[in-house]
Amino acid sequence: MKLNELLKIRREKENMTQAELAQKLFVTHQSVSKWERGENVPSVDNLLQLSDLYNISLDELIRGSSFFKKPFFVRQPINKLKIIAFLVFWLFLSLFFTGFGYQPFFVFILIYCIGLFMVFPTFFQDYWIINRSNLVIKKYSSNYSKVFELFKTSLNQKNEQTIEYTQIVSVSLEYYVRVRTSPFDFHPDPFFLEVTLANDDCLRLPLTSKIEEYLPQFFMLLQKKGITMIDDHNIMPVMIRNESVFEYMNQTITELKGL
Repeated sequence: MKLNELLKIRREKENMTQAELAQKLFVTHQSVSKWERGENVPSVDNLLQLSDLYNISLDELIRGSSFFKKPFFVRQPINKLKIIAFLVFWLFLSLFFTGFGYQPFFVFILIYCIGLFMVFPTFFQDYWIINRSNLVIKKYSSNYSKVFELFKTSLNQKNEQTIEYTQIVSVSLEYYVRVRTSPFDFHPDPFFLEVTLANDDCLRLPLTSKIEEYLPQFFMLLQKKGITMIDDHNIMPVMIRNESVFEYMNQTITELKGL
């Protein structure tokens, strides 16, 4: 997202007109208008004043989110310490359920295998890493593949996929509102980045709950590399304003249905 768009979003969030902002900064109305049309940029002094006025950092003002160091992990990969901790914890729990040897040994093995193949995979998910020149992506095909990853990780064999930015044609921000038939349905709406590569392959990158911490800057990074960014639902301004994407999208769908 460009600086002029960010400046407009921040001003509107504060419910100020261009004239009111100009008065606070001791500049002309025309200057603010030119900033937001992209015909001019604020001076360093004006950017600092805007940062103070909106009570945000300069990074948030001109990038859309706070600066994050690279590599930046979107979800964390499984590591050896977590593997060992789970195996020890489930070993103790299996012994507890079987009375510390009171039950037959095969019952202990059964409970331990249930934990290994059904409980353990829920502790880690697909992840991806933002680097300066590429993306590193890890996707699992099933829960069973996660179990095999346990042993590969122990041998430092993560089988990650590396995508250079030069291979990416476009990135689309996708959100789908799920139809909920029960008040106890707490599954999140599908929310992800769809990455289209030069060879026409498409990848889906999962997003975390705190997307405002990295996604605006990631979008800007990709734009600078000449990659087409698509945001058909206009979700980016919602994130920058620190508003709920879930509420925004569900309200939008409700309004469309009412038309």
